[in-house]
Order: sequence, then C-alpha cells, then structure tokens
Amino acid sequence: MRSIAYIHIPFLHSAAHALLDPNLRGKSFAVVSKNTVIGLSPELSAAGPLPGATRRHVRQACPGAVFVDQEPDTYPRLASKVWDICYEHTPLVEPIAVDGAFADFAGCGDARAIADHIARESKGRAGLEVQIGLAENRLVAKVAVDVGMGAGQVIVVASGSEERFLSKLPVGSLWPLSPATVDKLIKLGINTVGQLQAVPLSMLTSQLGEVGLASHLLSRGIDRSQVRAAYPEETIECSMSFDYPVYEWRDLEQCLRVCASEIAAKLSASGSRAVSYIELELDTSSPTGAASGATVKRHYFRRPADSLQQLRRAVILAAEGRISGPVSAICVRASGLVAPATVQLSIFGPAAEAESGRRELERAVESIREKFGAKSVVTANTLVRSRRDRMLAEALL
Repeated sequence: MRSIAYIHIPFLHSAAHALLDPNLRGKSFAVVSKNTVIGLSPELSAAGPLPGATRRHVRQACPGAVFVDQEPDTYPRLASKVWDICYEHTPLVEPIAVDGAFADFAGCGDARAIADHIARESKGRAGLEVQIGLAENRLVAKVAVDVGMGAGQVIVVASGSEERFLSKLPVGSLWPLSPATVDKLIKLGINTVGQLQAVPLSMLTSQLGEVGLASHLLSRGIDRSQVRAAYPEETIECSMSFDYPVYEWRDLEQCLRVCASEIAAKLSASGSRAVSYIELELDTSSPTGAASGATVKRHYFRRPADSLQQLRRAVILAAEGRISGPVSAICVRASGLVAPATVQLSIFGPAAEAESGRRELERAVESIREKFGAKSVVTANTLVRSRRDRMLAEALL
C-alpha cells in the first residue's frame, strides 16, 4: 500500500518577506510581481483577496494593505528547509511548485506520525506552517490540501473512501486534467466529480477519446503516477576561496570564466546534459575582514544550455553590478540538469579523443573572437531565419 503525502506551504511568500523585514509581521501585505499579487499575508488573506488579483482589487478589499516586490530567489531557499525535513524521512521527495511537494512514505514507518513530525519540525526549524494531505495516491493527497484549508495541519483520506471524498467537489479539482479538458466536461454539463462518476465510460471515450478514460479513472480517485526522487536537485558545482579578497572586477571575471569552464567540462563528462539555470554565490567581507554575508543570484536560460560560451555569459551576467565589497569566495552551481532531446554524433572521433578535441576547438574559437570580434563565430543553433528567432538567439548569446 502506498502512503503519498502532499506538503503545502500556504503563506510561503509572506513568511519569506516577514523574515527579511520583521516590521511586516502581523500586517496586511501582498507580494507582487509588477501588478499581479503572487502571495498574501494571513491577515490580508482573511480580508478576501486571492493570489492573481491586481493591486486595485486588493486596495478595494483592504485599503490599508501594503505592497512589497517579489524576491524570486528567496522563496525556493526557504522552502528547501521544509523539503530537507521531508528528505530526512524518505528519498522520494518531488517539489512541483515553489510552495508544494509530494513525498512517498511507503516503507518508511507510520505515515501519519511522519506527517505530524514534518509539520512540527517545519514550524520549529524553518518557521513555516505547512499543510499535509495523506492518501494512497498523488491526486487525492493534493486535493485533500486544496479543499482542506483550515481543517488542520494533516488531512488524511482513508483508503477506500477516495471516490466518496471526491464526489461533491467541482470537476476542476481533478488537477491532473488540463484546463481544456475541464472546459469540455463543463460544456457537456458535467460540473461536479460526482456527475463525472455517473457518466458511462463508453460515453466519455466517445466524446473525449483517451482523455475520457483518464477522466473516468481520476473521478474514482485512481492515480497510478509515481513520486519521483527529484530533491535535492542534481547540480554541478565549482567553488573558489581566496587567501586575499578580490577587489578588481577584471580578476573576479577571470575566476568566473575558470568556474564556467570547469562546469562545462563536468557537464560534458556527465553525458552531454544541459542546465536550466546558473546560480552564483558571492561571499564578501568588510574592510575589517568580518563576513558581511553572501549574495546569491540566478540566471535562467530560455532553453536548457550546454555550451561553454552560454555558461560563461550567464555567470558573468549574474555577477555584473552586484559586487558590494571585496569577494572572499565564489560558488557557481549549474542546476536543473536535463537530458538532451536528441543526441548529435561527436565530430572528434572516439570518446577518448573527444575532450582534447573540444579543448582545441574552444581555444581556436576564443582566438578568432579576440581577433575578429565576439560575433565572428557563433554556434549553429543560433543560425535562425525569422526576426523573432534571431532576437531570441541574441538574448541567449
């Protein structure tokens, strides 16, 4: 029997900002990205606004509301404290959102006791309230949290009660179904999961094809999808620490280039995988030598990147303009590793000769660019035709 949990951090964004600015604690405030609300404090949530609202709608509901700009890098770092606690109990932890993750407790002990422990530890060690849905599959575990707000920190759906539990909910609660499928069901007059359960399978498949079968199974609480071991996220890392702090950008840039080269080599050795983003951490020191903290910046690629040139540019872009003092250490991480969609045969012959061939090619390309300009040699995947694609390619270089 499976024991699947969905762990949700309901006020992650506001909790992160309350830690950054203690003056916000107890106040009605919203976290915004441009004009859209992405998070609410518990006090403001009680007034009625929901994530996705505009500033104007929030002001109408709560004239005294305060708005703070998002801090995208802060939320995953804070949430990872909760995922770390989950990982202490099971290797099968799969974050699916910045504030939500699945975990599989099968074979790990009493699932309810584990969930209670995670809830206590999240509050004590991370300062975060969590809600946990427990069921035999991912679908029901997540729905338990989605509809169980305020029902306690741990919501358990007993085995065999899944169909009854789902029956009174709107059909949109079956989150694995796409919005387009939900719209089709509503147009057919199917508004609740109970109504979907009553429709014969033959009618669903005739109207929706294979999606009809998926809808039929989900309406009965049947979900055989597995929890993937996706945390901690696989990364490739390069670190440097300096006996004497680095003051000059030129010297730091050279170190960043070395780190990018080492990551590119490790990336190639790992099986020609690509990365989704680069994370740069700069440790700085005050003039007296006392540590003043670390600056962390992420650079996301529009498409997974694997070339040395892309990695170097990403690292340098992440560092430029963000040096607030002498740098005592740097750490570059390549994260979000993905396998390539296609595999291209090596132009360097046998694998034993490939590394030296790549190094020679990189030296030749760098030499040509130094002599004739940065755009004198470009990668083949940037040779595109449309103006839109050219603009996208230039942004990647």
